[in-house]
Amino acid sequence: MHNNSFHIIFMLFVLFAIEFSKHFFDIRKETPRLWRYLTAFQLIMLIGIGARLAGHYPAVLYLAFASIAATAALPILAGIFIAEV
Repeated sequence: MHNNSFHIIFMLFVLFAIEFSKHFFDIRKETPRLWRYLTAFQLIMLIGIGARLAGHYPAVLYLAFASIAATAALPILAGIFIAEV
């Protein structure tokens, strides 16, 4: 039997990784625009977790894997935003 809770774990990992990055690097003060984008991304993760708990599988599957890829690209994205400042 396939364990479907991994998608929720992926999204929770991304949620907490972004929250850590926002506070550790003080992104709200340094780059407010990136802070807004990351906060919106966190809200999307929360909506995805709620959708998975409600039983929606296909969309949340793609969202979970896209969130892992986005977390891997987060340092590049942060570098681009910081270089603009």
